[in-house]
Amino acid sequence: MIISLVVFTTFVRISSYMDTKKPRILVFIDWYLPGYKAGGPVTSVANIVARFRDEYEFHVITTNRDYGSDVPYADIEPNRWLKREENLFVYYREEGEFNQKLKVRCSI
Repeated sequence: MIISLVVFTTFVRISSYMDTKKPRILVFIDWYLPGYKAGGPVTSVANIVARFRDEYEFHVITTNRDYGSDVPYADIEPNRWLKREENLFVYYREEGEFNQKLKVRCSI
C-alpha cells in the first residue's frame, strides 16, 4: 500500500465550504475510515489527522469500500467531498472512478 501526502504551501481552495487559512494536506490512500481491514496504514493516517487537525486542514482521497470488500460503505455518498470532522474532508471515490483521470477540481 502506498500513502501519498501532498502539503500545499499556497492556500488552495478545493471547494467553497473549505475556507480556512490553515495549510492543507492532501492524502491519497487506498482505504480509510470507516474501513479497518487494511490495518496499520488506515490507523496511522487517522492518528496523524487526529493529532494535527488543529494545525492543518486534511483532504483525504480514498475508495468507498473497505479492503477486500465488494460492498460500498453504507450512508456515504461517493464522488464528492464530505466534511467528516473539523478540518477533515474525505472524497470516497467509486471503484474505477479515477482510473482514467483525476476528477478533483481545484481553484486558487
